[in-house]
Amino acid sequence: RSSNWAANVRWGSALHLSEPTSIPELQEVVRSAARVRCIGSAHSFTPLVSGDAQLISLRKMPRVCILDKAERTLTVDAGTTFSEVCSYLSSTELALPTTASLP
Repeated sequence: RSSNWAANVRWGSALHLSEPTSIPELQEVVRSAARVRCIGSAHSFTPLVSGDAQLISLRKMPRVCILDKAERTLTVDAGTTFSEVCSYLSSTELALPTTASLP
């Protein structure tokens, strides 16, 4: 079974949790499941991750950040954390106006 960041809410089983490391792996998980749900950072909790759906965590997926300094925009892949965004931006002259208290 998996749990949230504080380990006080548990859900699912290891058989229902996938952590793909590539787009083809992710596509196969989605193709083979009757129903899927994505897990974010497990910071907030909703009934979304309960039940019989195939749970997917994107935490092991590769991260791509595309910065457009002229437009002052940053495009990131799904699963990228606030921490990763802030780390990436620390090497630029840009920053988020506010940040969440999330990992």
